[in-house]
Amino acid sequence: MKLTQKNNSITCLEDWGRFAGPKRGEQWVPGRSAYEFANAWCKDGVAVPAAMVDLLDSHVATRGVRPVEGVPEARIHFDQRGGEPRNADLALRGEGHHGPFAITVEAKADESFGQLVSEVLADAIDRGLESNSGAVPRVQSLVASLLPPRGLEKRSRPALRNLRYQLLTAVAGTLAYAREIGAARALLVIHEFVTDRTTDAKHAANSRDLDGFVKRLSAGEIDRVEGGQVAGPLLRVTGEPLFKSPADLYLGKIVTRIRA
Repeated sequence: MKLTQKNNSITCLEDWGRFAGPKRGEQWVPGRSAYEFANAWCKDGVAVPAAMVDLLDSHVATRGVRPVEGVPEARIHFDQRGGEPRNADLALRGEGHHGPFAITVEAKADESFGQLVSEVLADAIDRGLESNSGAVPRVQSLVASLLPPRGLEKRSRPALRNLRYQLLTAVAGTLAYAREIGAARALLVIHEFVTDRTTDAKHAANSRDLDGFVKRLSAGEIDRVEGGQVAGPLLRVTGEPLFKSPADLYLGKIVTRIRA
């Protein structure tokens, strides 16, 4: 297993912190996601955590897939617009019986999945009064490419305004990474850490947000994502305009409990 960041080899926790650590030092402490996630991959040198192996082996489509190389804090461009690309906590190239497999990981303690789509659009419109913001067309292309219509049973599928924008870009980044490495299958993993520095109420809120997003993404076929399980394939649309032939998309969740 090989990890690199900008041609720098990562062989231990200290390397990760030096080359791919968070911008704010207070995030690099035990109990917060940045530190705990790096520690999970660097406990005894660099190795695939047992929880990741168990997750991959939980689904027939990912069984036997093993990461062979990865990039922490990977910047993945999923469209041609300006602004920040998708920043994955870890992008992994896996190998299995059917060739390369793209994996990106979003690590969370009890941080939220960012702004609601409604908030992103409102902020973009506010900025647009003074500048030419590209957020509105970006959201439009993400929705057209990734989300099936809400359908007739609207109450059972969350409205766009209530979805977390970070989850949309995480899916787009995962598919873009699959395109980049030539993989026909892709997996987005949410790795949650329950620690002495996290609160149960925030964990519960994140679970509701993730489950609602997956329900909309799967056109109501999947209600929730269980820890230790891979769900999918999830994508039910063509992927255009961002993805002409998107990879088969799966979503998995790992929950690591390290409270004293």
